[in-house]
Amino acid sequence: MTPVKGMLDLVLHFTGCNGIHKSFKHSVVVSDATSHDLMIGADFLLTPWRVMENSTHLYLSNTYQGFDMRNSDYIDTSECCKVPLLRPANKWISAISTRTITIPPDCTANIPCRVAMKNMGLTDSQVPFEVALVSLPYASTPNAICYLQDYGNFNIPIKNDSYDDLMIYPGTDFAQIDLYEDDAKIYPIQVMPGNAVQTFSINRVAFVDKDEYMSEEEKEKAFDEFLEKGTFTPSMSV
Repeated sequence: MTPVKGMLDLVLHFTGCNGIHKSFKHSVVVSDATSHDLMIGADFLLTPWRVMENSTHLYLSNTYQGFDMRNSDYIDTSECCKVPLLRPANKWISAISTRTITIPPDCTANIPCRVAMKNMGLTDSQVPFEVALVSLPYASTPNAICYLQDYGNFNIPIKNDSYDDLMIYPGTDFAQIDLYEDDAKIYPIQVMPGNAVQTFSINRVAFVDKDEYMSEEEKEKAFDEFLEKGTFTPSMSV
């Protein structure tokens, strides 16, 4: 366990390269376990303050930036604080959408996609990868390891965190993926009796796990179908 000295409310000030200044009140944990003066994590970056992010900039706003009703895939960032990002050299690969997908507010869908390099196709075995960056406005992805066996046809789960429908059209460069190296080791989790409930809540989405009319086997099949197709059909009570 990391020792913690306490909590502190800070006001974070950002001045973007476009000259726009924004301030945000944020609670942070105080600890001697790191040499960094300040570390900003997902508790800040996955709030409505983060409008969107790409490989070079982070767009912040303290008001909700709605989608243009005349152009549903466009969002105005002209009033956002445009913060430059310094990223280390990486081997991220762009993921390009291949179908038109509409994600309702506060919903998740699997986005069919391919990598940007069209010369990459089928592989001999499944390749593990992680989504390093989602470059859509008010969108996120679960912190999980995904797998692909065809660089030209695989899915990435995307959650719409906005109050509007999120439209993703074919040819959209919407994410960056990070492939695991060949020597990366992935260890299975052993489920102990006392941890069964918590483990199921992590491995299965809540609306599947809480369906009281399904058996455990039916829940596993329903969860697999949700991962594959992005859809879930609730059971019917007798």
